[in-house]
Amino acid sequence: MPVKKGSKKKGSRSASPKKPARPSLPVNEDPVLPRTVGTRYVSVHVRGITWSVLDYTMQLTWTHRVIDLMTMISNRHGNSVTGLVLYKDEIHPRNLLSDPMQLIQDLLPLREASRPDEEELVIFYDFKPHDSDCALLLSTPRNFKIEAQQRQEQEQLDQQRLRRQQQVGNRNSLDSNADSTRAIQNAATMSKAPFARKSYLAGP
Repeated sequence: MPVKKGSKKKGSRSASPKKPARPSLPVNEDPVLPRTVGTRYVSVHVRGITWSVLDYTMQLTWTHRVIDLMTMISNRHGNSVTGLVLYKDEIHPRNLLSDPMQLIQDLLPLREASRPDEEELVIFYDFKPHDSDCALLLSTPRNFKIEAQQRQEQEQLDQQRLRRQQQVGNRNSLDSNADSTRAIQNAATMSKAPFARKSYLAGP
């Protein structure tokens, strides 16, 4: 009978050294936005028809639309304008931008060669003022410069009038003094006349 081989006793494996834990990295919660590659910009020169003081320049991308430009212009006026209309390059009915959803890219001129990274565009705009029945808004605005000038002119007229009155008063006073002096002289002359007549009649 074959002798059974003794089963080998499984020895306990030596404990392997533990690997150091990796440091936890902070989680970035910012949204991941796609990077825009080759974004093209347009320098839009905005010109007001009424006042040149309202002219300015802004940068827009090709993906902006006419409605975006209209919103920016309206915001610049405090959203107090109505009937806003835009013209491209010059004020003419054929250049009226009637489609608010038109892309800025479509307003650029066609080029045979490659386009530059940034182009320019001139936009004129016109609008209607805010219609209101408020008495304060309908009142004529005060011009403090003109009011100060009118006040200064009135003060000069008052000073001239006062000087004329003083001159007239001084002249009347001089005339009155002259009349008084003349009256005194006449009275003195008349008071001396009888004595002279008596001395003349009495003789030497």
